[in-house]
Amino acid sequence: MGHRGALPLLLALGLSSCTCAPAPGSGGARVEPPNGPGLKGRVVVTSREPDGTVPILELRVIPEAAMMELVTIRLGEARSALARIAAARAQARQEAAAALAEADRTSQAWKAANDNDLYRRIEVQLRRPRDPRQVTGVHEELLAKKKAAYSRATQAARRSEEKERALDDLERDVRQFREARFYAQGLTSVVATARTDPSGNFEVRLPAGRYALVAVAEPASGQGAAVAGWLLWVEVREGAPEPILLDQRNRHGSDCDACVVTVKELS
Repeated sequence: MGHRGALPLLLALGLSSCTCAPAPGSGGARVEPPNGPGLKGRVVVTSREPDGTVPILELRVIPEAAMMELVTIRLGEARSALARIAAARAQARQEAAAALAEADRTSQAWKAANDNDLYRRIEVQLRRPRDPRQVTGVHEELLAKKKAAYSRATQAARRSEEKERALDDLERDVRQFREARFYAQGLTSVVATARTDPSGNFEVRLPAGRYALVAVAEPASGQGAAVAGWLLWVEVREGAPEPILLDQRNRHGSDCDACVVTVKELS
């Protein structure tokens, strides 16, 4: 996946003064003092703070050429890292699958040992009285088999959990290369910034031109990873800006037409 392939751009939000457009073949946006037209809109995220407000986001606007340069670097880093751990991931998947199959097999064997124990005990009780030592011997044999089956099942389950954790650790490393904040690190040539209000609204003034709009949400209180992120190509034109809605349909990871980075091939 090349970053140029991520640039068939039409935000399809009914914008007139702020629309998305394809990246030009060469050249970049003009960097001028922040005046003239601009962008305004609203961010919709699923997680809210305890008081009902949405997390505050900082939006950054970067000229198209600068963003394309950064994306090229980030995608190169992501592909190199994925190539380095590809063999380890494949082996971890195989080991996790084998361990899970062994855990299932030993669990079924333990169940069979329990069923056999019950059947044999009933059989001993219903038949003619035997030498007590013989009955004791049968019970000890059954108990030993149950213990051995239980030990094998628990050890296999433990190995399966360990292999799953090892695989999860590798997959967590992979997921970071698909997150918006990975591509939002080290932004340069920021020409304008804005912060959302408690309702998610924002507005920023900047010259006409083509830009990347970057917004990465911080987690709501008590949460872990960032709740959402947007990296979108936009074109600012003269005239009063019409609102942009940043929501699930165009968030990073949706691989929308206006998304700066498509991540479906980074697997």
